[in-house]
Amino acid sequence: MYQKYLKIIVIFLVLMPGAWAAREKTKTPVPQDFAYAAPLRINNQAALHQLSLPKFIYQTVVRPDLGDMRVFNSKDEVVPHAVRQPLLRDVKSLAPVEVQIYPLYGKPNQNLDQLSIKVRQRRGETVVNVDSNTKEGGRRLIGYLLDTSGIKQPMKVLNLNWDNKAGDFVGRVRVERSDDLRRWSTVTYNAPVAYLQYGGHRLERRTIELGHLKTNFLRLSWPGKQTPLKLISIKAELADKVVDRSRQWHNATATVEVEKPGEYFFDLKGGMPVDRLELRLAQRNTLVSASLYSRSRVTDEWQLRTGGLLYDLQINGNALKNPRFQVRPSTHRYWKLKVEQKEGGLGQGMPQLRAGWLPQQLVFIARGEAPFRLAYGSVRPHVQGADFQVDRLINQFSGKDKLGMKQATIGSPVELAGPMALKPAWAETVAWKKWLLWGVLGLGVLLLAWMAISLMRQMGQGPGGQALDAAEKKAEND
Repeated sequence: MYQKYLKIIVIFLVLMPGAWAAREKTKTPVPQDFAYAAPLRINNQAALHQLSLPKFIYQTVVRPDLGDMRVFNSKDEVVPHAVRQPLLRDVKSLAPVEVQIYPLYGKPNQNLDQLSIKVRQRRGETVVNVDSNTKEGGRRLIGYLLDTSGIKQPMKVLNLNWDNKAGDFVGRVRVERSDDLRRWSTVTYNAPVAYLQYGGHRLERRTIELGHLKTNFLRLSWPGKQTPLKLISIKAELADKVVDRSRQWHNATATVEVEKPGEYFFDLKGGMPVDRLELRLAQRNTLVSASLYSRSRVTDEWQLRTGGLLYDLQINGNALKNPRFQVRPSTHRYWKLKVEQKEGGLGQGMPQLRAGWLPQQLVFIARGEAPFRLAYGSVRPHVQGADFQVDRLINQFSGKDKLGMKQATIGSPVELAGPMALKPAWAETVAWKKWLLWGVLGLGVLLLAWMAISLMRQMGQGPGGQALDAAEKKAEND
């Protein structure tokens, strides 16, 4: 009987903390579970929005996967969001540019190579002289020279503009390229151009595909029997410009420990995904070998990240400094610079570490009413990373353009629960599982002792126990 009660009590004590912890983890986060929140300004006409995470987010969150962040609407409801890795480069579309054109005149069947073309710059303007060795009366328009030397980005398409009053037109154009006006090569031989109207309908073909072309000059011509193409202007569509995305930067000044000469320590105050490092030395004309280490917590072992020569030299009045170090992205907060002391060290002053990173992108769905806010920073057990399927939605539609994703902006943070949300509760700081185990063991021992004593008393009250008591009393009387 007692063993049955003991089992029930032990099972209850063992399962109760687990059930409590499971209940805590299934709770829905609310704004007061977080330390701070920042307002999000959005385009109310769009469903999806994105923004680059600012530095103060990284310096407050406690989870390396940024799981202690939530986006709330005006009714404090959690809305779906995802954290996406940044693109290394941005693709920028450039506006079409107008190309300077020069008409070329000659005999109807004259080869363009027989023209004498001279181009010179005068007061910032291009002057073109064309000599066809043809009398004025026998000349006709046989082509165009295009000056593209000022266009630095490769060209994709030429857009031809002519006067529609000239009537219907169908023809072909030959395009050639050159960098010096002497040697020409063909880009396209028979590019179709057309302008037709009939029954209220219109057919136009004004574009010539160039691929990905960069050259100083282009030459347009057509067959001798074809009606001359009287152009008004030409615009070039440029290839998209691919540029490296701009990084965020954080400066940290070194601290030293007396017992560790040649070692300098830096605290970035947060877990930013750093992939660029720049060291600024305190004294000029310094040259020394060094290594950089990092770690997430002060109790972790240092990990070697990179190394090489550090220098800041003045040569002939010019500054010569070592390039930035490129490292694999890491969210480590603490960094160490170890300098070879046998080479003289860094001398007086403290070096500075400049850490750069590409901020991750927060994408969220604007469900509910504005205003929206981003709450962040929490150690509560129920504030964990959640999969809202937003990332899957974006990948399914192969890009943000089809989803009409708009750019959101983030404002200055305000305090919610403050630093208390960043401190573990008592139950999380105390090794409660260990104490619970010892408590259950101690309680079990007490229960076993109680059961043994109770059993002994019962045995003492039985028939055998009464005979024993009588014998003991008789012995005492004798």
